[in-house]
Order: sequence, then structure tokens, then C-alpha cells
Amino acid sequence: MYEHFFSIVRLSVGVMLLLLGIIGLLLPFLQSSILIVIAIPLISPTHGKRMADWLRKKLHLS
Repeated sequence: MYEHFFSIVRLSVGVMLLLLGIIGLLLPFLQSSILIVIAIPLISPTHGKRMADWLRKKLHLS
């Protein structure tokens, strides 16, 4: 029961952060890229893992 609740909360928070990030693209005082980067792993953990791997390769961290 709690797994379902936490997945709904995680998805809701991810969507809200993504929407704030999209709004932040239009508003100069809101850091949209940070919100979008935080939202993607919350909405889809597999895409978040791919994004983290891609960033590690680009920044030569691994």
C-alpha cells in the first residue's frame, strides 16, 4: 500500500518540478535547468539513470 502512495507522491512532485522548470524557461529569475534535472529521475528512474551516466561521461567522472 505504501509503495503505491510513495510512487504517486514521487510522480506528482516530479511533474510539479518539471512544470516549474518549463515556466522557468520564460522567467529569468527561476533556475529552470536545475528543476528539470531534478524532475526527470523522479518521473522516470530509468531515464534518470541514463542521464546520470551521460553526465558522468561528459564530465569525465567515471
